[in-house]
Amino acid sequence: MLASVAQRGGSLAHPFLDRSQERPASSCQSDHPVLGSISSCKGLKTRTRKERIFKNEKKQQGPRRPSLARTIATTCAASTVNPSTTDDRPEAFGIGNIILGIDIGGTSVKGAPVDTRTGTLMRERHRICTPQPATPEAVAAVVKEMTDHFDWAGRPVGIGFPAAIRDGQALTAANLDKRWIGVDTLELFQNATNCSNLVVVNDADAAGYAEMGFGTGKGERGAVLMITFGTGVGTALFIEEVLVPNLELGHIEIDGEDAEPSTAGVVVERLGLTWQQWADRVTRYLTVMERLLWPNLIIVGGGVSEAADQWLPLVKLPGKTQIRVATMRNDAGIVGAALACLAKAALDYKVCVTVDELTDA
Repeated sequence: MLASVAQRGGSLAHPFLDRSQERPASSCQSDHPVLGSISSCKGLKTRTRKERIFKNEKKQQGPRRPSLARTIATTCAASTVNPSTTDDRPEAFGIGNIILGIDIGGTSVKGAPVDTRTGTLMRERHRICTPQPATPEAVAAVVKEMTDHFDWAGRPVGIGFPAAIRDGQALTAANLDKRWIGVDTLELFQNATNCSNLVVVNDADAAGYAEMGFGTGKGERGAVLMITFGTGVGTALFIEEVLVPNLELGHIEIDGEDAEPSTAGVVVERLGLTWQQWADRVTRYLTVMERLLWPNLIIVGGGVSEAADQWLPLVKLPGKTQIRVATMRNDAGIVGAALACLAKAALDYKVCVTVDELTDA
C-alpha cells in the first residue's frame, strides 16, 4: 500500500495540492443563458448546483487533515526508509516503539522504557535522587547512570526537564541550579549517554503528552489545559491534540505577584491550609487561566490531585469550564517524555501528528 504512493516529476503528490483530477477548462460553446452568445469560452469553468453546494459544505467543515497512514506513506516515498517496512506506527520514524523515558525533578530522577503504543512501562521504574546542588554536570552523570541501568546506549531517549526548553537550550531554572540557564541540554545529555537520538522537553509538557495520549485527555478536542500542582505549578496546553510548548503559566502574575509560590501543591502542607483555603487559591488561579485561554477542558494533576475529592468540588469557575483529575499520576513524566521523543522523530520526517495519532495502535 505504502509503496504505491504517487510521484510526479520527482515531487511528492500532495493530497490537497494535486490538481490533476480537476475538470479541464472548457473550449466549447457555452450553453449558459447569459454566456451563450460567447463564441469561445476557453479558460471558463462553470460548476453545477450540486458542485457549488458541495464546495460550500467543505468550506464550512474546514480542510480535512490527511490520515497519519497517508501522510507517512507520502513522506516515506521520498525517504531512505524502506516503505515496505513502515506502518502507521513509530517504525515509520525510524526509532521503534520502545523509548526510554526519563523524568528529571527537583528531588528525584525517574526512568523506565515505555511502550509508546500502550503507555505501559516495560520494566520497573528506576529512581535516583537528584544531586544537590543539581549542577549540569551532576545531573548529566545521573542521566548516564539511568541509561546504563537499562543498558540503553545508542537507543532513543526522551527527557522531561523542569525548565523552558527551546532548541535544546534551557531558558529557565526555577527548581534547579541557576547554572542551567543557557546550557545546551541536548548536547550535554547526548555526550553523557552516547544516545544521539535524544529529546529534551519541558517536564510539564511531558506530563501533558501522557495525559493526552493515555489519560484523562485522550480523544479530547479543542483547547485542553493540563496543570500540575506539585513543588511548583506546571502547565501544558494542547490545541486539537497538538502541543503549544513552554507556556510556563505557573509563573503568570496575579495581582502583581508570581502565582506559583502561593498556588504550588506543597503549600497545603507547608502552611497547614484547610481544603477550603486551598480550593480558594486554586479557584483564583484557574479563573485567570479560564479568562485567558477559555479551554474546553482543564486537567489537574500533581501530588495534591490524589486528594482531589476533598477540594475539587469546592472549586467553582465563572465560565463553568470542565475540570477533571489526571490519571497517569507518577508515570506521567516518564511516559510523556517517551512520547515527546516520538513526536520529535515525526517532525524529523516532516510529519506533524496529533497525540492521538502518535499513540494510535
